[in-house]
Amino acid sequence: MRWRDLTENINGNTPPLPKEIESTLPPTIVMPELQNNDTYKQYRYLLALAAAQAHENGDIIFNSKSSWNENTSVVCYTPEEQRIVELANKLMGVSGKEIVKTKSHEDPHVNTRSPVPKRRSMDS
Repeated sequence: MRWRDLTENINGNTPPLPKEIESTLPPTIVMPELQNNDTYKQYRYLLALAAAQAHENGDIIFNSKSSWNENTSVVCYTPEEQRIVELANKLMGVSGKEIVKTKSHEDPHVNTRSPVPKRRSMDS
């Protein structure tokens, strides 16, 4: 196989494979929008492959991009941590988009009390 057989031509179209190669392959699909150097898009595409049939059946909701996208994300557990992130953003000249503004909490259906009794001390 020659290099030009593997590369796009001047018009940006992928040239057809030589017949001796094409005949050895099962149905093969190339997606030019999914570059091999973008691992986040690859990851999302693999999720789409796993979800495709269930989404088609109406069993699940699937979005091509998550809220997190491929961006760096920081979870702040304290106001001090949030302040550090703000200071670091200022140092770097970047901004952040806050996607959750409330403190975390357990949903009402979550049991927050342990069913295991507290251990008694050996002195009693």
